[in-house]
Amino acid sequence: MGEFTLALSALTGGGAGSLDALDGADLVGGGAAVVVIDSGVYFYRLDASSGLAENSPYVIAPDTNAGTKRWILKNPVDNFERPKSITTDTTIYVATTGSDVTGDGTVSTPFATVQKALDSIKDCWIAGDVTVTIQIGDGQYTMTEPITITHPCGNNIAITGENTYSKSMTSIQSSSGSAGAWSVILNVSDVTNIAVGDFAIVSAPSGGTLPYHIVGCHEVTNVDSGNSRITVLTTHQDTTAPSGAVAASVEIIKTVLQLATGEHGIFVSGSNKLGSLANLVFDGLGSTGYGIYVTDFSFLRTPVSSFVGVFDCGLNVFSDNGSNIKAEGLLATSGANASHSIMADDHATIICPNAIASGMQASSKYGFFSTYNSHIEATGSIAGGGLSIGFLASIQATFRLADAVANDCTTGFYCSRGSYMYALGATAINCSTTFSPAVNTQGNEFGYIDI
Repeated sequence: MGEFTLALSALTGGGAGSLDALDGADLVGGGAAVVVIDSGVYFYRLDASSGLAENSPYVIAPDTNAGTKRWILKNPVDNFERPKSITTDTTIYVATTGSDVTGDGTVSTPFATVQKALDSIKDCWIAGDVTVTIQIGDGQYTMTEPITITHPCGNNIAITGENTYSKSMTSIQSSSGSAGAWSVILNVSDVTNIAVGDFAIVSAPSGGTLPYHIVGCHEVTNVDSGNSRITVLTTHQDTTAPSGAVAASVEIIKTVLQLATGEHGIFVSGSNKLGSLANLVFDGLGSTGYGIYVTDFSFLRTPVSSFVGVFDCGLNVFSDNGSNIKAEGLLATSGANASHSIMADDHATIICPNAIASGMQASSKYGFFSTYNSHIEATGSIAGGGLSIGFLASIQATFRLADAVANDCTTGFYCSRGSYMYALGATAINCSTTFSPAVNTQGNEFGYIDI
């Protein structure tokens, strides 16, 4: 044999497929061989005049007609190792007290950022039935870059805040402020584990005056432990605040990720996936970036019984270019400052039953917007807070909106340009126009709303 390449499965032993089983009489100096075994990949060259003593894996002599011919290892043993595998459920910890320099992701020495936690497993293969959970401790985190999902096993990764606390709201004590900046005092079941800087996701309102005005994702600005009251800041655009015996569900979110100026909160692109996002809030702080941005045939899921809030971003939630957001838990958005609150564009999909889009800070914008052959399923969802349009389908887009509520919008439900809405049981409250076109008629360039 002259210049050649062999793929073998053993170094020594003399059996079929082993390097030392090759007959030395057939070997010519300069020949090459590759051996693949569990410990790594080994590259060899044949030295016809070596004569060195065998010393596996560095020097291997043929078992037959060796003479002075020796296989000489040409790469270190630890080169070309097979990827590390994660074969059991694993938790990586992130905390406000952590460090990306000295931390190792354990509970005692956590990382400081989610991106560092992701980077720590970027070279690891995650087994199909295994979940790697990145647990983010309570507190506020100042982000310097988006959380970017590129792991090939992203569907096996869960990013979650550590703690949430369920409360019930019994009434509104009082309010102050003005349109777009209401400070509202809520009477709640108890204030245990609530702190200033947490966020409250308020949903399922009833009773009192203007109950739907209080829904959304609101920052906690004061805690009155003596009276079991919390104060929240809302961005509802009405000149009248909610009041009286308004009852609602309140979920306190302790993990808050504050966006860097002009940056997104979490970014999934290039056909990548994130298996779970849960129990945290992205606070845009007025950034023009997107809170949740999924594009280019990618996927993001929020699991059942989870809570995700997005506040004060340029566009709060955006699925684009063939991508899919599946929000099985409660998705609540408030205060989008430059664009729409929840949007699917260019053959994208958003599944978000019972979601909330409230308190837009940008004028002439929309709560839920499906466009260019996209689909949003928002059964039981609420859009309101001074919007131009609560739910908009345009350019061959579709909506499923059974039992949805449009509150305090110029138009509750608007369908145009070859689009379709299924809106059985949908209602509009304090809206100038409920449906455009009128239900079960065609209008706005072949738009159709079916109830």
